Amino acid sequence: DVYASGTDIYFKLGTVTNADSDTNLEYVVVEFNALVENVAGNQDAADLNNDFQVLINGAVDQTFSTATVTVREPALTVVKDIIAPPSDANDAISYRVVVTNTGSTTAFDTVITDTLPNLVNLDVASLNVTLANGATGETHTAAGNSITVTVTSIPVGGVVTVRYDATASSSVGPGQQIDNTARLIFTSLPGSQGTTGNSTGSDTPGTPGSETGERNGSGGVNDYSAADSAQAVIATPTVDKRTPSPTTYTIGDAVTYDILVTLPEGRVDDLQVEDDLPVGMAYSSYQVITTTTAPGSLLTVDYGGTLPAPTVTAPGGSGDNVIFAFGTVTTTGDLVANNETFQIRLTATVLNVSGNQKDDVLANGVTLRYRNPNTGGTASVSDTPVNITLIEPKIQTTKSVAPTTGVQAGDVLTYTVRFSNVGNSPAYDVTAVDALAQGVAFTSLVSCVDQGGGNVSTTATDGGATVTFDGNPAGSWDIPVGGYIECVYTATAQQSLWVDGNHTNTVDADWSSQDGTSNPQDRVYDDSPGHDMDGSQDTDTASFNVDPLTLSKTDGGVTAATIGDTIPYTLVIQGPKGTVRTLALTDTLPAGLIYAGGQAVSGTGVSPTFSASSPNDGSAPVTLVWDFGNDVAFTGPITVTFQAQVANVMANQRTVNHVNTARLDYTDAAGSVKTLQATDDVTLVEPVLSL
Repeated sequence: DVYASGTDIYFKLGTVTNADSDTNLEYVVVEFNALVENVAGNQDAADLNNDFQVLINGAVDQTFSTATVTVREPALTVVKDIIAPPSDANDAISYRVVVTNTGSTTAFDTVITDTLPNLVNLDVASLNVTLANGATGETHTAAGNSITVTVTSIPVGGVVTVRYDATASSSVGPGQQIDNTARLIFTSLPGSQGTTGNSTGSDTPGTPGSETGERNGSGGVNDYSAADSAQAVIATPTVDKRTPSPTTYTIGDAVTYDILVTLPEGRVDDLQVEDDLPVGMAYSSYQVITTTTAPGSLLTVDYGGTLPAPTVTAPGGSGDNVIFAFGTVTTTGDLVANNETFQIRLTATVLNVSGNQKDDVLANGVTLRYRNPNTGGTASVSDTPVNITLIEPKIQTTKSVAPTTGVQAGDVLTYTVRFSNVGNSPAYDVTAVDALAQGVAFTSLVSCVDQGGGNVSTTATDGGATVTFDGNPAGSWDIPVGGYIECVYTATAQQSLWVDGNHTNTVDADWSSQDGTSNPQDRVYDDSPGHDMDGSQDTDTASFNVDPLTLSKTDGGVTAATIGDTIPYTLVIQGPKGTVRTLALTDTLPAGLIYAGGQAVSGTGVSPTFSASSPNDGSAPVTLVWDFGNDVAFTGPITVTFQAQVANVMANQRTVNHVNTARLDYTDAAGSVKTLQATDDVTLVEPVLSL
């Protein structure tokens, strides 16, 4: 008979005659071999049940208990790792592959292979295989970039460890992913058809991988294969933007930024460094540094590679970024430590723009870009922006004068003015313009000292109405933070000094953020708009006062008069020496008095215009006017005298009191008209006759 897989087997004995008549039992023993087939249903731990029956004449005579066979399979796991990863070109790579039998029976004829990619170079002499926990029968070969390891037998728990080294090629790129896979196959039986002449007395009939052959790793149900991958990743470029020193700068200053670019050894394509300047700063210049001896170098080792001169894109406007395009850069894979770094030194200027004010913070960043060798796209890396803080000078002016009251022409005035730098950066090229008070002329500069009491060489230029202060030589007035320059000078009140009022002197300082005039971004604090530090604090005033005029009137001691008497009047104008802007004197005689002539003016070089109103006969008031005009030089008291006579009119009777009023009108220093009055009265007397 021919039997297929899983069909019942019949052992047909025909007619069996037992001729033995003793009491012992007689037996029929049937032995046969069965093949565990290489089919999908036969998996590890699967039970294969076998039972049998005895049939006599086609009828079941007895049924016996089931015999069970359990399927056992090897199971190999493979773990590949990199125990010494590379960083860049020509670096060593150490691979390890560990194979372990975690199944329930021995694995045979295991073949482990690994073909490394062309981004690495295998060290064929480094291949080493270690067997443990009963694994036996190892052979190995290594050639080119491939290894092959064969192990005859790996029992349950057996371990095979394979180690081999390679080096990254000189052409690896930044961030390059180097992938490779270790693979293995094994079989369920030793050899191609099991052990010949085994205890069953038979051999496996089929070819390996067939249903009647051993199970192997050829695919499908022949799943005796495993693989594991490991990935090495080449280092990527880094960019390090250093914080400038110092971290505070004023308007017009040049700021030096150092950028350290570190590349992995090997090739980097499309390398580009972009400096992200903030608004308020503009690019000035750059320097690429590759050696430790170059001025400003921060390198500890000379750069080891070929660095093309960059193509620089620098528009130069406020906040315009600067791009350094290097193209392809090759850093030599020489395994020398720390020689993969070069330096870009960039200088930018703090601009004199309204957006830049004291205590503003300007942040500057950097981005490095390169071609990603894995995708062909652009990869980038940035560094945290670094900050600078803006500082500015600020001049505060204070001024005083002595004396402050009772000033008149000819007096000497002493002015003290101090220019203090209350900002947080030096003030350069400090100057001041002092607008003198009206009627005052500059006399001389007494002294200028600094905060340490040292003399400061100064030029005071008399401009008539102004005095300009500057260092000697010009531009040498520089005031440090917290320092000052204090000057004392004198001026003399002139005859042109306007009488009656305050006379204010105003000084205003100017200064700059940079020393000298060659820096086009120098901020000049000259009261132009948009400068927070140039407020009103750099201007101060000092005032003195000139006394007003006074007017008095007397009548020569006449207190009583009769018809026809003459009264001598005297008007006296007093005040400080100086100039009265306008001056007019009016005396109004009441009706009953007539102007009798004799007017005279003394004490002044001005001849006033005199007039007397009509009628001058006692019937109406008479107005007398002395008009001195404008800008009257006042050098001392002005005395005006004239005579009046008691008229013989009906209204003049005994006991009548005549009040005479004088009025002085003048313009004070502020341009306001002031009026002063002085009065005098006389009582009429007459003889009384009794009959």
